[in-house]
Amino acid sequence: MTNHFHWKQYKILLKDNDLPNIRWHDLRSTFCTILLKNGFNPKAVSKLMGHSKELITMDVYGDKKGIIADCVDELQPFIEEVLPREEDDEELLTENIDVVIRPEDYFGE
Repeated sequence: MTNHFHWKQYKILLKDNDLPNIRWHDLRSTFCTILLKNGFNPKAVSKLMGHSKELITMDVYGDKKGIIADCVDELQPFIEEVLPREEDDEELLTENIDVVIRPEDYFGE
């Protein structure tokens, strides 16, 4: 598998769903900004983004929270759709406990 495999699949996904040609990094930056805007713990967001220090996350994305302030009304329904609801948390924590994935099914014996 090449380094471009995921990039190609991402571009196909965008095209198949009639979405604009959004750069992956822009999507990642927007995701981080939305998390911070919605009060997620900056340290957790920093770890999720792969930054070595929380300061990097806050310096790069934290001061840009106002950028999306004018479109929060448009984004909020999407945010509510993709964020787990509290009542789903228990199901998310337990639904896959009994799933067994056998390596032989994917790699042969």
